Order: sequence, then C-alpha cells, then structure tokens
Amino acid sequence: MGRLPALLFLMSCVMFLIVMVPEFRLRLRDKLVDLPNTLIMTGTVLEEAQNFKGTIDRKPASGAVIEGGGYRTYSKSDGSYSLQFISKARNDIPVVVHKGRKQIVIRVDFPAHENYLKKDIIIP
Repeated sequence: MGRLPALLFLMSCVMFLIVMVPEFRLRLRDKLVDLPNTLIMTGTVLEEAQNFKGTIDRKPASGAVIEGGGYRTYSKSDGSYSLQFISKARNDIPVVVHKGRKQIVIRVDFPAHENYLKKDIIIP
C-alpha cells in the first residue's frame, strides 16, 4: 500500500505536464506517433530572361506548375503560388517546377514544428 500513493502522484504529475505544457505534449506526440504533416509552401516563381542589354532580368512566371508530395498547383499571373500537401518527411522534400520546356527540381526543408514555408523559386 505504501507504493500506491507515490505511483498515483507520479501519474498525476505526468498528466499535468501533458495537459498544461503544450511543448511537452508536441514532443511526446512526435516521439510516439509518426503522423503525416499537412505542409504549406508559398512564394513567387520567377523566370530569368536576358534583356537587350545582355543582363539577366527576373520576371514573374505565370502558369508555372509546382508539384510536391503528389499535389499540384499553378502560379498566378503575378507569379505567386500556394502549395499544400501531405508528407511524413519535413526535410529534403523534392518539389518539381515546370514552365514550358523548362523543368527544375528543388529540395525544401521545413523548420521544426512549423508547417509553413515561404520559398521563392527561380527558373533559369
């Protein structure tokens, strides 16, 4: 009988930490469960083009296709895009960008405990 109160006290302390401290709950969840994350990547797609002076200009690339995690979106007329996809990984995620005959693959890393990333993409 002497161990039961100590065990109950310990269990109540652990439950208090899980409920009251969100950071502890997130860390515990990440270690116990490997759930996929809904990630959002936004930014602008820019296309490089040589002007008549011989210098490189960057202009918004409208209609570019951005693919990641099996999901696809298109850039708007101002080059902006927003791609939402589901992934278990948070690092080294391949994102493919098509514009006309040009195609590039970039790898993105999402910050820990953040599901949002702002990334501008430049098509050479």
